[in-house]
Amino acid sequence: MKFVGLKVFSATMAHQREHLGEAVTTWIAEHPEYQVTEVIVTQSSDSAFHCITITVFYAEQHDPKSAVRGTRKLPLPA
Repeated sequence: MKFVGLKVFSATMAHQREHLGEAVTTWIAEHPEYQVTEVIVTQSSDSAFHCITITVFYAEQHDPKSAVRGTRKLPLPA
């Protein structure tokens, strides 16, 4: 499945890093129209700072019940 967008979560402070997973989970729950296709976790650091980045790739979910206006589903021939 191809992705159509991505959301980046990043934190350098210890308290923020501890709660980064919760932020990702909350965002996913608040966006049921998106289907997560991939998640990449990246850590980078230097002598003073540590950074965690979570990149969430997503596709839009298509509801088969919501047809385009003016169209209808025709019965299949028997």
